[in-house]
Amino acid sequence: MIVLDLAQCIGADQLILHEGPPSARELVRHRFFPLVTQLADEMTHYSHSDKFERILVLQTYARFFNWTLGREKDVDMGFFFKSIPFPDACHGLVGDQSKHIQTRIARGFERLSGNPLSIRRTRK
Repeated sequence: MIVLDLAQCIGADQLILHEGPPSARELVRHRFFPLVTQLADEMTHYSHSDKFERILVLQTYARFFNWTLGREKDVDMGFFFKSIPFPDACHGLVGDQSKHIQTRIARGFERLSGNPLSIRRTRK
């Protein structure tokens, strides 16, 4: 399993001062999900060695804090989370476990946050 905090990679590791449309949340979202997809594709297509063939799940997240300038309700914070299972890891012998781990991690985040997660399934 690989767990990555991508906040710094997408420029959300500090307070974001923002002036308007699109929202900082949208800016972070538009940076986060393509980066996660790119990382997963790199792992899937890596051919220099077999080092990624035993990875069950790629777990990524980024948190952000935003202050929108010039508005009345000007504070926002959020947490983006994406978990990608690799059912073919270990020659497919642990496929069910990769999905099980992904589900357990999502439930753990739900319990910590007290809110249900909205999980976007973008890969099968």
